[in-house]
Amino acid sequence: MHRVLLTPELVAIVCAMADQSTACAMARTCRAWHDAALDCVWKVLDTNYALDALFSLLPLEVYERSKNRCNVPGRWLAAPGEGQYELLYKYSRRVRVLDLLRCSVQDALRVLCDQPPPRPLFPRLTTLSVDLPESQEHPLAVLMPTFASMALSEVTVDVGVRTSILPVAEVDLHAISIMGAPGRGPQLSIHWYTRMPILVGARQDIVRKIQIGALQNSSWSVLAALPCLESLDVSWDRWSHPITRMPSMDRPFQALRTLKMCAYEDCKPLVADMLRCCGRVSLSSLQLYTDCDEDDEEADPTNNWTLLFRAMRDHCVCSDLRVLEVHDSKETTRVQDTDLELLLPFHRLTTLSLHNHAGFSVHETTIATLMQKCTLLRTLELVTSDLDANLGVLITRHIPTCAPACLLEIARYGVSLESLAIIVDWEAGLPADWQQRQPLNMNPLELDFWNSGLGDAFNAADFILATFPAVDDLRVSQLDMYSHGVGSREYLMSDKWQEVRNQVWIAQKAMLRQAHNFEKSRLWKYRRGLGWNMGRNWDKSPVFEVQLG
Repeated sequence: MHRVLLTPELVAIVCAMADQSTACAMARTCRAWHDAALDCVWKVLDTNYALDALFSLLPLEVYERSKNRCNVPGRWLAAPGEGQYELLYKYSRRVRVLDLLRCSVQDALRVLCDQPPPRPLFPRLTTLSVDLPESQEHPLAVLMPTFASMALSEVTVDVGVRTSILPVAEVDLHAISIMGAPGRGPQLSIHWYTRMPILVGARQDIVRKIQIGALQNSSWSVLAALPCLESLDVSWDRWSHPITRMPSMDRPFQALRTLKMCAYEDCKPLVADMLRCCGRVSLSSLQLYTDCDEDDEEADPTNNWTLLFRAMRDHCVCSDLRVLEVHDSKETTRVQDTDLELLLPFHRLTTLSLHNHAGFSVHETTIATLMQKCTLLRTLELVTSDLDANLGVLITRHIPTCAPACLLEIARYGVSLESLAIIVDWEAGLPADWQQRQPLNMNPLELDFWNSGLGDAFNAADFILATFPAVDDLRVSQLDMYSHGVGSREYLMSDKWQEVRNQVWIAQKAMLRQAHNFEKSRLWKYRRGLGWNMGRNWDKSPVFEVQLG
């Protein structure tokens, strides 16, 4: 083997790029790479039988490995002793990520609690995910020392679904905080789906992320008081309702960076009031989703979009927001230009995804200003909500967002754009001067016209090729997703859009062939000119002089 292949840095890079089967083969066949390959094999344990593979190293009188390891864990026959734990350290010390969520490891955790190892079993562990034990005999505080590590930086605790018969779950913050290096506790993420657990201990500063499946109104004050909470994900089911106003509290959610809410009722008023209570918040991502149930009646018109955007403009740090996704399947008021103008201060947006049941009404000047301000924008979506997917019923609502002239402005100023979804009113006709305003955006764009109506397919294809000649994926997703009755408007539109796709594909293929031929011609001329010059000055060429010498 070449000595360069023995460089530790190179060995580590190659092993990191290899998959698990390749790393296993490397560990078996190459002595020099054996140790690094084993690190790669045991780096992540995140399957239901991961611990079973580790414990199978124990003697048969201690642990009987499962024959069907994908479904049934192994069987413990006796508690391991100190000497038998030493057999595990050779491999357990290599584990960096341990994911035990929803794994059948209760027996293993019970054994580790009853007969703990003499020292932490995973000394290089950086990320731990574990379910909160329901048993009071083996609480989380007793289990945590087994997984202590000086490198531990992230801990995820899943409380799960608990019936009202069980006592309220408790998360021992002190036990988790002392698992890592002294003075620097790991960052804690808590997931629960029914009742909020009780946070025991004074180290509330380690709680960084909370994902909630059901949230009572009384829990808001507890969440708002967490000093370092960075990410909040709340989901209400169809039987629970979000509050419309935040409880009175002093400067809540000061460290919040990511906010996501999903509900069957509009949560925009709650978020607007929440931002006002925060005073000033540095959100990097805001995602709001309002779903629709098939039994829901049509909602009354509101100005909630305006309230949300105005609260964002007044209370969010404009330079920090990167992702804004608001999908509303109920609102019956169209979003106007004046609403989108409230987003102009957020000039560092990379994703702007707005879905509204009643659609949008946007003028080309507003689009041009928005694209000029948000030069980093990679994803732009201004469409109606995907109501059909929620209800399982085909109800196509054709509400155009803008005229074809807006595409010219998007192509001209969307220098970073990678994905565009918009409903264009093609049936209104193309602007008269569009051939003089061709911006030629050469980004390999994913272009989705949702359920846009179409007049002349050939004119639309010419227009698309003039604005986005390098379009990589042309879709009309709300028409392509479903089958339509013969003779219906959607059926005719689908056929027309297929003609557009065919024309775009033929034109792009011709352009590629032309570019290839041009490159071949350029190289041929270059080589011909080089040969002619060499023949003309053959006696002065360095090669000729060397041959004479």
